[in-house]
Amino acid sequence: MNQVLLRMNEAANAIAVSRSHFERLVARGEIPTVRVGRSRRVPADELQRWVRERVAEQAQQAPSSWTQLPLPGDFSDVSEAENR
Repeated sequence: MNQVLLRMNEAANAIAVSRSHFERLVARGEIPTVRVGRSRRVPADELQRWVRERVAEQAQQAPSSWTQLPLPGDFSDVSEAENR
C-alpha cells in the first residue's frame, strides 16, 4: 500500500525543500495538511497536486521546448528513503 499521509519532514524532502520553507508553504495555505492526534500530516495526493500545478504554471511561462517535461509521479518511496 502506498503511503497516504506524509510527515512534514518527509513531504519537505519529497519536494527537495527545507522543513522551514515547507512550513511556510503550509502556513500560506498552499499545501493543505490534516491533524492526526497532535501531529500534522500532508496528504500525498495534495502534495502531488501542488507539484503538478507548479509544473503546469512554469510550463506556461517557459519556452515551448520545456513543455514536454514529464510530470512527477507519486511519492511512495519517500518513507523508504527516510528509513535508510
